[in-house]
Amino acid sequence: MEKIRVFLMIFVLAASHLASNAQTKVVESGNFAVTIPEGWFSYDANISALGLNGILLRDENAERIYLLLEMEVLLSPEESMEYGIFNNQMLKEGAEWGDKESIKFLSFDACKVSFTNNFANAPRTGKAITFNDGQRCYAIVAMAIPGYDFSSDLVINSYHLTGKGTSQAYTKNTREQLVDMIDTFKDRWGMEIGEGTTMEKWILHPTKNELTIPFSILILDKEDIDEGTLLLMKIGLQDDLVEALNQMAKTFPLLQRCKDENYTFIFKYLDKNKQELCTYTIKPEDYK
Repeated sequence: MEKIRVFLMIFVLAASHLASNAQTKVVESGNFAVTIPEGWFSYDANISALGLNGILLRDENAERIYLLLEMEVLLSPEESMEYGIFNNQMLKEGAEWGDKESIKFLSFDACKVSFTNNFANAPRTGKAITFNDGQRCYAIVAMAIPGYDFSSDLVINSYHLTGKGTSQAYTKNTREQLVDMIDTFKDRWGMEIGEGTTMEKWILHPTKNELTIPFSILILDKEDIDEGTLLLMKIGLQDDLVEALNQMAKTFPLLQRCKDENYTFIFKYLDKNKQELCTYTIKPEDYK
C-alpha cells in the first residue's frame, strides 16, 4: 500500500510543477520524445531528485491536451493505471472510465483505458496508456474535445523512447535529495493519496539518518477509539510495516538509497485531527 501512496504523490505532483519550454517540432524529456506541430505549447516538469520527467502539451486552442510522464519507479501497467490514473485528483472531475485493456505499446506490455472527464473547464474525451520498460514507469494521458479520433493522433503515434534517459537522482547525496523532495512537496503535503488517507510532511532528523513518514486517517477520531481497539490496530499495522517499507524501496529509488545507508524509518499514524494514533520505528536490523 505504501508504494502506491508514494507513486500517487509523485504522479499528482507532476501537474503542479511545470515550467515553460521552447516551441519545437520535437520535444523530449528523460527517455522519451514526441513530435508536435509548430505553434503548440509544451511545459517541462523535471524533478531530478525524485527521478521524475514530464511534459504537458496543448495545441493552440487547448482542444488537445497531453500529460506525458516518466518515473524512476517500477509498477505494473495495471497498477500504474489503477492508482496513478483512476485515482489522480487532477483527472477525476466528472470522470467515467472504460474497461482496462491489455495491449502492446512500443513492444512493451501496456494497459489502455478510454475515458471522459472535465478538464480545463471543458468536457473531454480521453485515452490513457501506462507501461514500463523494466526500469521505469511511463504514462501517457491524452484529452481532446468530444468526438476526437485518437487512432491517428500525432502525439501518441510519434511517442518513442530515445535511450537517452539517465538518472540525475544521484548527483546529490541522500540527505540533499530528501531535503529537495520535502521542499518540492511543500504545497502538496496533506493531500489525499487514497480514500480517507493523507500523506503528511516527511520529517528528516537534522543530524541523524532518521526519516519520519506520517499518514493521517481521516475516518478516525482518537477520542472515539477505546484502548482495546487502538491496541488491536497497532498490532495489525505493525505486522506489515517492514514488508511495506521493502515494497516502497523497490519502487522508489530514494528510499532504497536510504536503506542502503542504514536509515531508521519512523511510521506515524494520525487521526483526522492530527492526534497521534500509533508510531512504529523500523531500524536497519529490522529490514536487513
